[in-house]
Amino acid sequence: MMKAYEATGDVWKATVYKKAIGRIKAHEEPIKSKEEAIKIPGIGKNIAAHIEEILETGELEKLDHVDKDVGVFSTFTNIWGCGPKTARQLYNKGYRTLGDLSKSDDLNRQQRIGLKYYEDFNTSIPREEVTALGEFVEKQAKELNSSAKLELCGSYRRGKKYCGDVDILMAVPHYETKEEYTAFFKKLISKLEDTGFVKDTLSMSDRGTTQLMYLGVCRGPNYKHHRRIDIVMVPASEWACALIYFTGSEFFGRSMRSLAKKERMLLSQHSLRKDVQRYYKKITNSGKRLDTPTEESVFEALGVPFVEPSKRDDLDINAALQ
Repeated sequence: MMKAYEATGDVWKATVYKKAIGRIKAHEEPIKSKEEAIKIPGIGKNIAAHIEEILETGELEKLDHVDKDVGVFSTFTNIWGCGPKTARQLYNKGYRTLGDLSKSDDLNRQQRIGLKYYEDFNTSIPREEVTALGEFVEKQAKELNSSAKLELCGSYRRGKKYCGDVDILMAVPHYETKEEYTAFFKKLISKLEDTGFVKDTLSMSDRGTTQLMYLGVCRGPNYKHHRRIDIVMVPASEWACALIYFTGSEFFGRSMRSLAKKERMLLSQHSLRKDVQRYYKKITNSGKRLDTPTEESVFEALGVPFVEPSKRDDLDINAALQ
């Protein structure tokens, strides 16, 4: 249903379903009834009724009334780099299958790579495989600089058994100038290509900030599937805030930034700043950067208890404090 509304451009309804999916995933116990479902924050009467129907029949009748062409949209939006807007454009041009698109000139380079690895990218990655891929990258990095530190982030760090891609955060202590860690980063990517680990590159950029990001396609030794991999290089001074940001969840991150704002602070993937002045939504004075060497120090500065990564799925830190 979420994909159906995304396909038709109904962002509001798609968001309602997306949030519900997140809350259900984060729920620790199996949901056995409509009554149990509706007690979960963020699950309304309509979603709870859907859950009851699925529990009783194994199906959702409402899906039968969804235009069959939504299936085409869903297929197209599962191509990496192809969002709902692009999917609609492709549909309007007459494309109906992945085979049609394979002969198309209407895909950009990244979307072509997404199409090339369509099946692999849409196959969940077992946790043990993510671990192995991360260890391979770490080994190559430490051969370049033994003090390099890496952390697998995203859903992996939040304790999930399966992941959509491999998210790696990296820093080298004492590398603070952009020239230093950019040179290291480029050497690492070249090394990963030379070993045959990296199969395709989607993009590599500094995003106009102090952080470097590599998006690519990899396949580990003894594994058959190609996987999406993101590697982010940050200066050591930004490690803690970047770790919170790239661990997620997205909802938790937003709630942390909202809390910071209430405290006249500014939390980003780069830093935590205090005495920030705002005029409506515009920052007029960015205040003073705080020293935050660890994740725990960020939570402490915000005046909240540390939350383990496994507890951050769709947790609203503001509501938890009440």
